[in-house]
Amino acid sequence: MLLHERELRTLEAFADAVLPPDVSEWRLSTADRASGYLRFLSRRELGQVRLFLRLLETPTPGLLVRRDRRRAAFSHLNVAERSQVLHALATSRLPQVRLAFESFKRLIALAYYADAPPDRPNPVWRHLGYPGPVAPGAEDAQPLACLKGIGPLRRSQGQAAGFGELHIWWSTESSC
Repeated sequence: MLLHERELRTLEAFADAVLPPDVSEWRLSTADRASGYLRFLSRRELGQVRLFLRLLETPTPGLLVRRDRRRAAFSHLNVAERSQVLHALATSRLPQVRLAFESFKRLIALAYYADAPPDRPNPVWRHLGYPGPVAPGAEDAQPLACLKGIGPLRRSQGQAAGFGELHIWWSTESSC
């Protein structure tokens, strides 16, 4: 495993603060799936990720939000207090701190919204009205579906690396 138990617990606490509340297995496994993406990092980058998680777990960030000024580890704060700590990181005057926050937020979002089990679609997609990815097709493909407020989706052959791209056209068609 790339992250130690304490670092993974901190990543889980981060996910609890930035994702919508849900008790599904998919939601609960988000941090574990996100940590799997870290295998693509260099040793140096992984070391920086682990350092940030260890620093976030120290009691010091809790001092930013605790009224009683009692020191508490990030994972021991309630969700509202964690959100306040993360807001402080997101609005920090130090660009490195803001970058670290954005990187972790995107890592968690990728694991929750974009990842999918190998045998079925991502369970979140249905709630978002997203039909899931489609296979590449011809330029003259028929509309596939309509998303709320967005026109019909059409398949077309992609230019880069042979991947298909999904084109979304704004539409005033009443069929959507």
